[in-house]
Amino acid sequence: MIKGIAIFFLSIYLMATTPLGQICKLNLLIEHYQKHNKENKELSFIGFLKLHYFNGDPKDDDYDEDMKLPFKSIDFNNNVSTYIAFEVPSYKIEKPIYTVLTVQKYSKSDSWHSNIYLDAIWHPPRVA
Repeated sequence: MIKGIAIFFLSIYLMATTPLGQICKLNLLIEHYQKHNKENKELSFIGFLKLHYFNGDPKDDDYDEDMKLPFKSIDFNNNVSTYIAFEVPSYKIEKPIYTVLTVQKYSKSDSWHSNIYLDAIWHPPRVA
């Protein structure tokens, strides 16, 4: 349900703010083709498209109807601008706090050193 509503509103937004709204004029294209087809039975749909979209915009008897066809003229009345403003957070830089760490050194004779043979690994190899 929510997905359908989201698609509905997205399609309305796209139709209103992009050239996709010209798709709504497809019925005018079909009606205009049928009118031309009644006048000239040999005119194919491809020929109709060539006549209206690839020959420029000649001023003929039905020029006003030609300009109502989809993708013939740009309608600037449907442009909608959306602005989103974000407040930029301000940061106050403070002096870093330094802490002093104390380092304790241990010697080999401390109680935590349990095995005296652990140091033997660091001696060079002996020839037998």
